[in-house]
Amino acid sequence: MKQLTKKDIEDVFHKNMGAYQSAILQVMSDRFDKVDKRIDKLETTLNKLITTIDGLIKKMADHEDEMAIMKAELSQIKSVLKSNFGIEISLQNPQQFAKRK
Repeated sequence: MKQLTKKDIEDVFHKNMGAYQSAILQVMSDRFDKVDKRIDKLETTLNKLITTIDGLIKKMADHEDEMAIMKAELSQIKSVLKSNFGIEISLQNPQQFAKRK
Protein backbone atom coordinates (compact mmCIF):
# COMPACT_ATOMS: atom_id res chain seq x y z
CA MET A 1 0.00 0.00 0.00
CA LYS A 2 1.31 3.40 -0.99
CA GLN A 3 1.96 5.98 1.69
CA LEU A 4 -0.11 9.18 1.25
CA THR A 5 1.90 12.33 1.06
CA LYS A 6 0.92 15.87 1.76
CA LYS A 7 0.96 16.53 -1.98
CA ASP A 8 -1.44 13.62 -2.62
CA ILE A 9 -3.86 15.03 -0.08
CA GLU A 10 -3.56 18.53 -1.52
CA ASP A 11 -4.18 17.21 -5.04
CA VAL A 12 -7.36 15.41 -3.97
CA PHE A 13 -8.45 18.44 -1.98
CA HIS A 14 -7.91 20.82 -4.92
CA LYS A 15 -9.65 18.48 -7.36
CA ASN A 16 -12.73 18.28 -5.14
CA MET A 17 -12.66 21.85 -3.87
CA GLY A 18 -15.19 23.05 -6.46
CA ALA A 19 -17.62 20.28 -5.54
CA TYR A 20 -17.21 21.01 -1.83
CA GLN A 21 -17.76 24.71 -2.35
CA SER A 22 -20.80 24.05 -4.51
CA ALA A 23 -22.31 21.68 -1.94
CA ILE A 24 -21.70 24.14 0.90
CA LEU A 25 -23.17 27.02 -1.08
CA GLN A 26 -26.26 24.96 -1.95
CA VAL A 27 -26.82 24.04 1.70
CA MET A 28 -26.42 27.68 2.72
CA SER A 29 -28.74 28.81 -0.06
CA ASP A 30 -31.42 26.32 1.04
CA ARG A 31 -31.07 27.49 4.62
CA PHE A 32 -31.39 31.14 3.64
CA ASP A 33 -34.48 30.30 1.56
CA LYS A 34 -36.08 28.74 4.64
CA VAL A 35 -35.19 31.76 6.76
CA ASP A 36 -36.61 34.11 4.08
CA LYS A 37 -39.90 32.18 4.09
CA ARG A 38 -40.11 32.40 7.88
CA ILE A 39 -39.42 36.13 7.77
CA ASP A 40 -42.11 36.57 5.10
CA LYS A 41 -44.62 34.75 7.32
CA LEU A 42 -43.64 36.88 10.30
CA GLU A 43 -44.03 40.06 8.26
CA THR A 44 -47.48 38.97 7.10
CA THR A 45 -48.53 38.15 10.65
CA LEU A 46 -47.09 41.41 11.95
CA ASN A 47 -48.92 43.43 9.28
CA LYS A 48 -52.22 41.73 10.21
CA LEU A 49 -51.57 42.47 13.88
CA ILE A 50 -50.77 46.11 13.14
CA THR A 51 -53.97 46.43 11.11
CA THR A 52 -55.98 44.90 13.95
CA ILE A 53 -54.39 47.19 16.52
CA ASP A 54 -54.96 50.24 14.31
CA GLY A 55 -58.64 49.32 14.05
CA LEU A 56 -58.90 48.88 17.80
CA ILE A 57 -57.22 52.23 18.45
CA LYS A 58 -59.62 53.92 16.02
CA LYS A 59 -62.61 52.36 17.77
CA MET A 60 -61.28 53.48 21.14
CA ALA A 61 -60.72 57.03 19.86
CA ASP A 62 -64.22 57.09 18.36
CA HIS A 63 -65.64 55.83 21.66
CA GLU A 64 -63.74 58.50 23.61
CA ASP A 65 -65.04 61.18 21.23
CA GLU A 66 -68.59 59.89 21.60
CA MET A 67 -68.26 59.84 25.39
CA ALA A 68 -67.01 63.45 25.37
CA ILE A 69 -69.98 64.50 23.22
CA MET A 70 -72.40 62.64 25.49
CA LYS A 71 -70.85 64.23 28.58
CA ALA A 72 -71.21 67.70 27.06
CA GLU A 73 -74.83 67.00 26.05
CA LEU A 74 -75.62 65.66 29.52
CA SER A 75 -74.17 68.80 31.07
CA GLN A 76 -76.38 70.91 28.80
CA ILE A 77 -79.46 68.85 29.72
CA LYS A 78 -78.67 69.17 33.43
CA SER A 79 -78.21 72.93 32.99
CA VAL A 80 -81.55 73.29 31.20
CA LEU A 81 -83.35 71.17 33.81
CA LYS A 82 -81.85 73.24 36.62
CA SER A 83 -82.43 76.67 35.07
CA ASN A 84 -85.88 76.04 33.55
CA PHE A 85 -87.42 73.58 36.03
CA GLY A 86 -85.30 73.92 39.17
CA ILE A 87 -84.36 70.24 38.99
CA GLU A 88 -80.80 69.39 39.98
CA ILE A 89 -79.48 65.99 39.02
CA SER A 90 -76.43 64.66 40.83
CA LEU A 91 -75.00 61.37 41.92
CA GLN A 92 -76.27 60.71 45.44
CA ASN A 93 -73.71 58.15 46.63
CA PRO A 94 -70.51 57.92 44.53
CA GLN A 95 -69.15 54.99 46.57
CA GLN A 96 -72.24 52.91 45.85
CA PHE A 97 -71.92 53.64 42.13
CA ALA A 98 -68.25 52.63 42.16
CA LYS A 99 -69.13 49.28 43.74
CA ARG A 100 -71.53 48.44 40.89
CA LYS A 101 -68.71 48.44 38.36
